[in-house]
Amino acid sequence: MKHTKKTLLAALSVAFGAFALPAQAALIDGAVSFSAAGQTPTCTVSPCPTDGTAVFTGVTFGDGGSALTLDATGDFAGIGGATFTNIVLGSISPVSPDVIWTAGTFTFAASDVVGFDYTVNLYTIRLAGMLTSTNPLLDATDGLLYFSGNKAGVSTSWSASTATVPVPASAALLGIGLLGLAGMARRRRA
Repeated sequence: MKHTKKTLLAALSVAFGAFALPAQAALIDGAVSFSAAGQTPTCTVSPCPTDGTAVFTGVTFGDGGSALTLDATGDFAGIGGATFTNIVLGSISPVSPDVIWTAGTFTFAASDVVGFDYTVNLYTIRLAGMLTSTNPLLDATDGLLYFSGNKAGVSTSWSASTATVPVPASAALLGIGLLGLAGMARRRRA
């Protein structure tokens, strides 16, 4: 009996080491809104005509792309201002995502154009992409960038959706322990 207990403890120790899951960083959570002036819509004809004869191609940012943070929640709280790069709709692809903005430890890179609209006074762009952080406690997170601008300036917003959290290692260890106990009970009966 003494030998069986030692064998069981050794087996559980090996099982714990073999099935221990690495620590998982958290997905980025929250929302952030920026505002700036000096943005100009770009079209196949410059300047963009008001009669709809040109194709909307993106946005050029003035003032070095600087933007102020209007509102920041969750992981974005306290990030300060942001820097935007020009948005060129035709260059955004999953193969080579375009970095659209950086703020604090965060960077948003667009990999897909979800949609866009352009009228005389208003333009909107919806981009899908990946938000990353230099913070090792935060994992890269899929997200959407909603961008709208008008002749007076621009208002942008980025929001992240979170995914389900994987089962922690403790649940796997509990399952292994229960299997070991069931095996011991079966062995005793035999």
